[in-house]
Amino acid sequence: RTLVLRTSPVESRPPSVYHLIWSGRYYQVWQRAPTAGGTIIDHLGLGDALHAGSMPSCSTILGLARLRGVHELVAPPRSQPIIAPVIPSEGNGGDQVFPTHAAAYATTATVPRAGSYEVWLGGSSKGRLAVSIDGHAVGAVHDQLQNSGQWMQIGRVQLAPGAHSVTMRYTIPLLDPGSGGSSVQTFPFGPLVLEPVPDLHPLLQVSATNAQSLCGKTLDWVEALA
Repeated sequence: RTLVLRTSPVESRPPSVYHLIWSGRYYQVWQRAPTAGGTIIDHLGLGDALHAGSMPSCSTILGLARLRGVHELVAPPRSQPIIAPVIPSEGNGGDQVFPTHAAAYATTATVPRAGSYEVWLGGSSKGRLAVSIDGHAVGAVHDQLQNSGQWMQIGRVQLAPGAHSVTMRYTIPLLDPGSGGSSVQTFPFGPLVLEPVPDLHPLLQVSATNAQSLCGKTLDWVEALA
């Protein structure tokens, strides 16, 4: 009944029978009521490793609506995050970099519309990792070691539309416990993600006969319910 999930800008929302009951910096708790809603006949997952949602074809949506026993379609709308590579000052970067010494990193993030954005970095940071956008400090993390595929929440910033310069400064602590050893090379970070805030929208619920109203929308997933 209960799901405890790490916070992430790129993970999908749990199925429609689950509801968010608690949210913190590192975890969210979702729970299914003992008497859950309609039976899920089919669940169409969308997106990829760096995008929780995408825009399904209209024929795919209509195909779900035509399945035997389907009464309605349910789908969470999802804003696309802005993904930016991490570029070291001394060379080319990519989705991830492996810091071996104190260094500066940069990237450019282009924002389509004005608003509040949550700033995330994938991976881990054994040292201190501070992020600034257009010269203004956003936040910093340190000593945050994680499994692959998890994200560090840096802070929240208000941005105007257009291109923004992002700087990341990594420093390695000299005397902190656990800061030495060759393992400093094994904890990459990146890419940078800007997630529109808030991104948790109410579920869209439409009858099977009105399924076409979901066409042309970016969705996390689509469920066909009895």
